[in-house]
Amino acid sequence: MEWLVVDTVVCSSSGISFSILWCKIKLIIWYESDVFLPPGSSVSQTDSGIYIDGKFFPLTIYNVTPFNKTFWKIIECSNECPGRKSIKGAQCTSALHCRIAICPYGLIK
Repeated sequence: MEWLVVDTVVCSSSGISFSILWCKIKLIIWYESDVFLPPGSSVSQTDSGIYIDGKFFPLTIYNVTPFNKTFWKIIECSNECPGRKSIKGAQCTSALHCRIAICPYGLIK
């Protein structure tokens, strides 16, 4: 089954990512991976990871919940990562606390 990535938030201090996936229903997944699920990409799940636009990546899923708008807003607002609000290529203001090796938002550590 293919899912469309609607939105993604990365928690830089824990390395956990949250994504909204849609295929008939919307879900929020909590996961850890070396990759970022970019909005607009197509993903399909296997036992050991996922395919993003046809390419395999290992992924650990911690939780899956039905989408809840209020809960998603809490995730967005409690995220300390400046990536979603900064200009790509800018210096990261939270680099000391970030556990992500390469910024998915294009910020410089």
